[in-house]
Amino acid sequence: MLGGFAWQNTQYSETNVSAKTQNLVTGLIAGEVRLFKFNKTNLDFTGTLFPALNQPGRVKFNMNSTYYIKITGNLSWNLSFYGNWDNQPPPGFCWQ
Repeated sequence: MLGGFAWQNTQYSETNVSAKTQNLVTGLIAGEVRLFKFNKTNLDFTGTLFPALNQPGRVKFNMNSTYYIKITGNLSWNLSFYGNWDNQPPPGFCWQ
């Protein structure tokens, strides 16, 4: 786990977005979990939460998780899931 502060300068290049540049001052809360059973299987999870300080109510979240299993010999399986979420994206970036 770690915590702190962050500053983010984002420059959007989409023509249908009115906000070309956004500056965010955020808190930073991050954590990582690693579970394993010898060399047969691994599960890794990393998450980072960015609550915006200069835009109250706005929160960004980044996540990355990976599951690895060794089936036999050189045969293994790796499944990954990752994502970035923003609860108040700029206009034009919302799902319609």
